Amino acid sequence: MNKKFIYAVLISALSFTLFAAGQKESYDAEKPERSQQRTRIVNLSPPIYSMLLTFPHLADSVVGVNQRTFSTSNPQVLQIVSPGAKNIDTSFVNNDFTINVESLAALHPSLIIYYGEFEKKNLANIDTPMLNMYLKDMNPQTLTEKWESLLANTFQIKNPERFKMQWQETNALAEKILNTGERKKLRALFIFSYLGGKITVSGKNSYGDAFLKMAGFENSAAVEGFANGAGQAAVSLEQIHAWNPDVIFINNMRIGKSVTAAAHILQNKVEGVDWSFITAVKEKCVFDIPQGTYSWGMPCADSPLVPLWMLMKVYPDRYTETEFKEKVKRYYKEMYAADLPDAVISNMLQPIEIQ
Repeated sequence: MNKKFIYAVLISALSFTLFAAGQKESYDAEKPERSQQRTRIVNLSPPIYSMLLTFPHLADSVVGVNQRTFSTSNPQVLQIVSPGAKNIDTSFVNNDFTINVESLAALHPSLIIYYGEFEKKNLANIDTPMLNMYLKDMNPQTLTEKWESLLANTFQIKNPERFKMQWQETNALAEKILNTGERKKLRALFIFSYLGGKITVSGKNSYGDAFLKMAGFENSAAVEGFANGAGQAAVSLEQIHAWNPDVIFINNMRIGKSVTAAAHILQNKVEGVDWSFITAVKEKCVFDIPQGTYSWGMPCADSPLVPLWMLMKVYPDRYTETEFKEKVKRYYKEMYAADLPDAVISNMLQPIEIQ
């Protein structure tokens, strides 16, 4: 039987189950308060929470998330987009996705959202409808469009196709910015993480690689034999010296004392290593990737903003910070129905401060 057909049947069945449960509960006045809600969502996948925030009634149904959801987002932004987020439970799962089954059951979920088999571990004995958001797609554009469609289909909502429209606008504006002046092919490096002295970068066919290409860069790490299809891989500073990128973007979580930020590299304050010979450092083109409703270094609901942010940092004379901030304000209004104050947008875009 056709796999797509089977998948469609499963999604339809899940949708019907959730819809029917909601209908039944909404007319049963004798049931306790917790069962009066249409859906109680527990979401194990941190970036998916940002997608749920673009569907306000779904965001209000979230009762549990992984703590990484909050540690990888900007707290000021999240407070405005979802004031109720502070009440969401995170105690049932730890950072390696190990589940406390009793704590999870106490949340009385009617749907558990996860991403791939790794996040599903320890859920085998839980009798609750589940939705797997894993899709084999390393392109943030098509992935976020598919995520939106999957959520809309699951909850029987007409797909608003907002991500498709936002990406069309992003791609058109990016092309305009790149064609405004001389279109020199700059080589960029996407550092996925720089923790405890270990540098991990995004190679060929990775999310970081896709973001760089959208902004018109050549990925320095997109070379044969590096990363071997894994997306991210550890790399030595000697190799980065050999690649000698013109621009470096760093996707670091803004927590913990072991974080190496753009300022460390620009000021050559990384103990035991010397970054000063790299072109990106000489030209002061090393940038911390921001966090909004989630880290912009991974596919999330803010992803259409990422290529434009990259272009704004490298070509400020073609696309100014003021113009980009106005774009962010419009985007959050259109996608989250949220009014971000100018001060919060500035905070979102602020580089990591170092001592």
